[in-house]
Amino acid sequence: MNNLKIIRERRGLTQSQLAQLSGVSLQEIQEFEQGSPDTNQTAQLMALHKLATALSCNVNDLY
Repeated sequence: MNNLKIIRERRGLTQSQLAQLSGVSLQEIQEFEQGSPDTNQTAQLMALHKLATALSCNVNDLY
């Protein structure tokens, strides 16, 4: 999920700052940015929605 990292960095946020802003754990953000698969798709979608909201973008932008 390279776009997440790109968008996060364009907003001037660290992973920790995005975690605090979005309510998504730092570990989840790191996994998303590394492209690690999540076995719980519902949790992944909820986290992506929170990240997109915090970054003022659409979930599709993160892919």
